[in-house]
Amino acid sequence: MEMINLLPPDSARQLRAARHNSVLIRYVAGGGIVLGLIVVVYLSAFALLKTTEAANTSSSEVNQQKINEYSEVAATAKEYRDNLERARTILDAELSYTTALANIASGLPSDTVISSLALTPEGVGQPITLTVQAKSQAAALAVKEQLEKNKIARDIRISSLSAQSSSGEGAAPEEYPYSINLNLTLLDTIFAKEQDNE
Repeated sequence: MEMINLLPPDSARQLRAARHNSVLIRYVAGGGIVLGLIVVVYLSAFALLKTTEAANTSSSEVNQQKINEYSEVAATAKEYRDNLERARTILDAELSYTTALANIASGLPSDTVISSLALTPEGVGQPITLTVQAKSQAAALAVKEQLEKNKIARDIRISSLSAQSSSGEGAAPEEYPYSINLNLTLLDTIFAKEQDNE
């Protein structure tokens, strides 16, 4: 069955236009709502980013202050280490007379003692005189050979050998009556921590 349109053509056009307008209004309203939501999302994201940026800037400043403090501590620690290294270098370079005397004494034969020795840093490598007291003439004569053998000195020459009496001023003790004077040149190895004696 066919429907009969009883509305005049003007009214029908207006009715159709009204329906189209209501659909358009719905689309415009929906688009406005979507656009509003997008703006709200973007504004929220922008605010969140700004808040995060401010927090990160503040955290960065705090961390920079800590880095500056640690840098000062690190600089102080480095200066302390450098001072320790300098002190170690100075102490390592310093000549130990105790070590030198012990090395010279250990290079002497038994039954002998050092009576006189002028030991200075300038004296090492230069000719000096060494006086040794001995219990016997054989022990006194063995001093030269032992000093050479133990690499304590070089260019060793006996300048005098004498037996002293136990009485009188400056006399040697009875147990070491023999005195030997040697002209020699001490080697710088006497200042080594451990003297290799054979």
